[in-house]
Amino acid sequence: MSFITEDSSGSSDFGNVTHALPGIHPYFYIGSDALSHTEEYTAASGAEKAQFFTLRAAKALAMTAVDVLFGPGVLERVRKAFTEAKVIEEEGLKCQQEKHAEAEPNKSQDATTYNTV
Repeated sequence: MSFITEDSSGSSDFGNVTHALPGIHPYFYIGSDALSHTEEYTAASGAEKAQFFTLRAAKALAMTAVDVLFGPGVLERVRKAFTEAKVIEEEGLKCQQEKHAEAEPNKSQDATTYNTV
């Protein structure tokens, strides 16, 4: 595997969405080594070769939705796993805030407000 060091990525707000509800943000191969968010990738994504990979990924996503919606207990398991992950995340954040407050006792819990006493 090779890593790209130049700035070639894009971004979205999808990470923010997944703090509120479960989600999936898949990436898939389109038959090209072109980097996403480039002119080369745009051209490659419209090529005949890319259609096979795109259709295969779309079918997999559609079948995942069918499983979640109609599979006995799947949606409940997804919701439970998401809720458990959120609790763990919130406990970790609370622990970090407590450690930060102990390390800097002259600052309040709110990092933007300072005690003046």
